Amino acid sequence: LYMAPEQLTGHTDVRSDVWSLGVTLFELLTLRRPFADRAEIACNDPPAPRSLVANLSRDLEAICLKALRKEPSQRYQ
Repeated sequence: LYMAPEQLTGHTDVRSDVWSLGVTLFELLTLRRPFADRAEIACNDPPAPRSLVANLSRDLEAICLKALRKEPSQRYQ
């Protein structure tokens, strides 16, 4: 479940790895995965980490959510 949405169509680049790092960061922050299965990756946005861990830094949440953007162009380069 570390597969970036674009990997479902076979188009990958470095930003696909950023997605995987975002999933790992999400797990470290919340102790759960952002998505339950591949269908959820394709259809849903991840929950806000602060909705699961109230005292989490807003900046850290923003970093995590940017890494988990559906569009590769909107992720960190």
